[in-house]
Amino acid sequence: MKEIISLILLLQIIFNPIFSQISTETNPQKFNKHEFGISVGIGSTAGLLSPRNFFEIGRDNPNYPYFFMVEYPNRKFEKTPTFNLSYHRNFNHFFTLSIIASYTKMTSIYFDTWYSYYAYYNNQYVTLMIGPSFNWFNSKNVRLYSTTSLGLGLDFTKSHFYNNTYFEEDPLRSDLYFDFQISPIGIILYNRINFEIGIGGTGFFKFGLIF
Repeated sequence: MKEIISLILLLQIIFNPIFSQISTETNPQKFNKHEFGISVGIGSTAGLLSPRNFFEIGRDNPNYPYFFMVEYPNRKFEKTPTFNLSYHRNFNHFFTLSIIASYTKMTSIYFDTWYSYYAYYNNQYVTLMIGPSFNWFNSKNVRLYSTTSLGLGLDFTKSHFYNNTYFEEDPLRSDLYFDFQISPIGIILYNRINFEIGIGGTGFFKFGLIF
């Protein structure tokens, strides 16, 4: 009996420092209830569900998550990165509710050199989304999470057309549409540096800072 007790005490002495170190490394830091974020996303689908774009899905819709520019024989699309501002309410180490505001600008050019016809469309997409994040790994310096968001966007469109004989400019138009973001993988390093991979209005790949 004494030998068994002595063995247990010896094992405890040997392994206790190891488990203490693991516990220290994996135990999450005291979290901040309120956090703010600023980020830039590339490969955004901003405007995909806008009424005037939704019906263009089968006709070279420019709002798929391409990177910066795509060009066809008689059309060209350029999209800026998406700029995001966010507020995060951390309820505990595992659940966060976020509000995200995003802005993206896109320019579309249609042309026919034979008839010298040109059409320019300038779209500005402003969205506001809300959604939960689930932090499935927390340590002292690393936080891994998955998140999804839903919200509304405004599509502000300014267009003009011209050829050799006339010039026409349309008034500013706006459309309300639904927007989304699904990000299965997000990483926060040292409670400051943020990376995220997903699909939706904030970008296919997003990187930024948390404060």
